[in-house]
Amino acid sequence: MDSKAESAVKAANKTTKAVKKSDYDYDLVVIGSGPSGQRAAIQAAKIGKRAAVIERARAVGGVCVNTGTIPSKTFREAVMHLSGFRERGIYGASYRVKQDISIDDLLYRVQQVVRSEIDVIRNQMTRNRVELIESTARFVDPHTIELQSATGHGRRQITADKVVIACGTEAARDSHIPFDGQRIFTSDDVLALEFLPRSLIVVGAGVIGVEYATMFAALGVRVTIVDKRPTLLPFLDHEISAALTYVVQQSNVTMRLGEEVAEIHMLEGVSKPVEVRQADSTLKKLACKKTIANAFQSTSTSKATSSIFMLWAMSSVFPRSLQHPTNKGGPQAVTPLVCAWTMKVVSDYFLTAFIPFLKYQRSAKTKTNSRPQASLMKSARPIIARSLAARSSAIAQAC
Repeated sequence: MDSKAESAVKAANKTTKAVKKSDYDYDLVVIGSGPSGQRAAIQAAKIGKRAAVIERARAVGGVCVNTGTIPSKTFREAVMHLSGFRERGIYGASYRVKQDISIDDLLYRVQQVVRSEIDVIRNQMTRNRVELIESTARFVDPHTIELQSATGHGRRQITADKVVIACGTEAARDSHIPFDGQRIFTSDDVLALEFLPRSLIVVGAGVIGVEYATMFAALGVRVTIVDKRPTLLPFLDHEISAALTYVVQQSNVTMRLGEEVAEIHMLEGVSKPVEVRQADSTLKKLACKKTIANAFQSTSTSKATSSIFMLWAMSSVFPRSLQHPTNKGGPQAVTPLVCAWTMKVVSDYFLTAFIPFLKYQRSAKTKTNSRPQASLMKSARPIIARSLAARSSAIAQAC
């Protein structure tokens, strides 16, 4: 019996060895045309291997090129330019490059960049003789893949010696949330919006949620962020998270941290058709035009999004001398200085604006000739501005 078993194993091994690599259709097949899939296929082609990339979407590039990193950063640049955000310190808060900004104005620039990136990827694959197959892939066995066309009619099989799975990720869609892509949508649906909302609730204050919240706030949209975590982006250093929170609040974004969403409803025949109910004893209701349900999103581009967004947020808060690790004080000197500067800003605000406002409210009950609230706050703004400038110059000199 042992001799028969050994002979059977030897026969199977001989049969396996008889299948040479050249008998496969491809040496390497990559499922997914995102950045990792592109690199794998092109590197294989550069060393003389027969490579192919399978992509079910008509546009190559995956989430990175079509809905994630590149579109969101281009969208942000379009917002920053058309809203005149960078020039408001000189021309005033009401300055805009274009007064009536539409979603088409923003998407025009995004679509141009996306088309350019797709052309670059296709050209690179063609130049390296990597075959692009537009189909849905399914494994039949470890070396056989069944391809189904986009229409669902044609099917065929291909074989490969090695297979790389690089299909990426997508935003999760809970079944109890009535997504429609226009009033309740994920971050992947932003590029398909038909018009800009007047109010927006962002459920989930992750990196992508905060990024889009600040973008829409720069366009004048009333934005509310809801997150069950008590701090904004808790994986960051505490002082960076506090500084980012300050910047977001200065952008007129309402933040409801430490509050959980119980359910989201769609209403008909009202001016604000989306209602978000919070999971607490009072079941608070928030109404808005649109909602980004972004709490459960997980994409492979979160680290890149975080670094670029944080760079933009920090550059608008901290002096330039603190943004480079080669400053005189060194990286260790940045943390206490930034913390002290932030606390000083808060204290100056309370001393010059909030406390006088409370005094005004108390005296308004007995005095009828007190100056209005608007003039009081207006007189406090130059004091705050001078204090901010003095603190920034002091930190720059200390570094």
